[in-house]
Amino acid sequence: MSEFWSALSHPFALRALLASLAVAILCSVMSFFIVLRRMAFLGAGIAHIAFAGVALALVLELPPILGAGVVALLAAGWIARVRRDRQLSDDTAIGIAFAAAMGFGVICASMGGARNADLLTYLFGNVLTVTGNDLLALGLLGSLVLAIIGWLFRDLLFLSFDEDMARIARLPTDALNLLLLLLVAATVVLAIRTVGLLLVSAFLVIPGAVAQRTTRRLKPFFAVSCGVGIFSAVAGLALSFALDLPSGATMVLVAAALFSLSVIFAPKQA
Repeated sequence: MSEFWSALSHPFALRALLASLAVAILCSVMSFFIVLRRMAFLGAGIAHIAFAGVALALVLELPPILGAGVVALLAAGWIARVRRDRQLSDDTAIGIAFAAAMGFGVICASMGGARNADLLTYLFGNVLTVTGNDLLALGLLGSLVLAIIGWLFRDLLFLSFDEDMARIARLPTDALNLLLLLLVAATVVLAIRTVGLLLVSAFLVIPGAVAQRTTRRLKPFFAVSCGVGIFSAVAGLALSFALDLPSGATMVLVAAALFSLSVIFAPKQA
């Protein structure tokens, strides 16, 4: 691990660490709600839908993050609108959008304007390429997402435990559902440069899943989720430096290893 600590003297490595920590905290907070609401497919669905935005942006020679953000937010709004009718389940609505977006993204990627190397960067992530401007945007937008969650935490928590009771209590459940979907979409887009579109869904699910297996109390649940995300980010980044491995994938594997340990040593919480 000495390679990692010595590398922190270089600006690019320090930026990578700060970006990883920011994404870990953000994803872990969202994981808390995603696991409580049994919406694990949501993160994967929106991440794959954002792929279409990245591919389209590359074809049009626009910033890929812009394309991913617009498409992910539009998809979140569409999913919220479909589920409001209560004629389709969340998984069905997400699955339809997932399939359509992937098909569109593949068509865009096959066109001459979509540069394969750039597309792979956004699919699998590369935290070492994070720039100062990327880090600033991640900090500002991530702080905004966390501030919104903190402001509406009680309402979102009530909604996550019992949506029908939240509706009876006259909470704006449709608006809260839409907001939660938009926050997940924003989190996916912010995490693209670190863990990538294909791996971000794991960071949105695993921290909360570990917490669910190890505790049933609210505050420890939240703390364990954030702790797993932060540890996975730091340990994964350190291992990627030491073993010359892809950073995003290594972080996800560390998180998966923690979940495996929770399955072995906390079976009573299943």
